[in-house]
Amino acid sequence: MPLQTRQAQQTRTSSTNSYVQSVIDKSAGRDGILLIGDMNAKVGSDNTVTEFTMGKDGLGEINENGEMFLNFCGQNDLVIGGTFFKHKNKHKTTWKSPDLSTENQIDHITVSRRWRAQFLDVKVQRVPMIAMTMSFYYRR
Repeated sequence: MPLQTRQAQQTRTSSTNSYVQSVIDKSAGRDGILLIGDMNAKVGSDNTVTEFTMGKDGLGEINENGEMFLNFCGQNDLVIGGTFFKHKNKHKTTWKSPDLSTENQIDHITVSRRWRAQFLDVKVQRVPMIAMTMSFYYRR
């Protein structure tokens, strides 16, 4: 990736992270947090030092955005829901390369750690029109 493109991407990521952090700071202590989206972050499955933030059932290897996302989640007491449940890769994959040779888990559902026990399942479901949806089930 060209240096200018990489720098622009890092600037956008930093700006987005700052905005999301400001929203979380405004609600700190009062509400539980549910953060869902395309984080473009591969967190992998090695949770040796992040066992309070993620489970062992992520997909692939961690990337730079994944490291930043794990730090962000750790600082804000969030857990990454899709990494706590055993599923076939097709139920974890949120992105596929055009030639279908590469699969990644880059979209995530995160929740405040105190709500972790409420998660019953998180998985990707394929739907027609070459789209994917993520679903999560929780206790009321």
